Amino acid sequence: MTDSDHHPAVAVHLTSIRAAESGDKATWLRLFADDAWLQDPVGPSPYDPSGDGFRGKAAIEGFWDSVIGPAETRFDSRLRIPSGPDSCACWMVATNQMGKQSIDIDVMVTYHLNADGKIQSLRAFWDFQGVMEALAGSQ
Repeated sequence: MTDSDHHPAVAVHLTSIRAAESGDKATWLRLFADDAWLQDPVGPSPYDPSGDGFRGKAAIEGFWDSVIGPAETRFDSRLRIPSGPDSCACWMVATNQMGKQSIDIDVMVTYHLNADGKIQSLRAFWDFQGVMEALAGSQ
């Protein structure tokens, strides 16, 4: 644990990834403000064709149910940079296994907390198309 791990946004990031890894949906959802905004990945994808993200707890819970919940995911967050009410997890690797396929994904995630210490926005930057191509090539 580093000194930055005590920063509120970094602590929320660490709690978020632990909850996702352990399948703890209730803890993960409690981290978000009622009007939070989540983009994972940022931009259009089959999860989010408009690229506008998921707004509000009900939509974010739907994201959990369709994306996080069904997968076995492990995170290696190598560098966390706090700044004001925000944190950026840099050079993070997410190992995602759904069924028999497994892939490592390079990800950068930004967390912005509101005044109550809840996630107001979570934005995950990763190459969706590149991941799909890599999965197709591994079959």
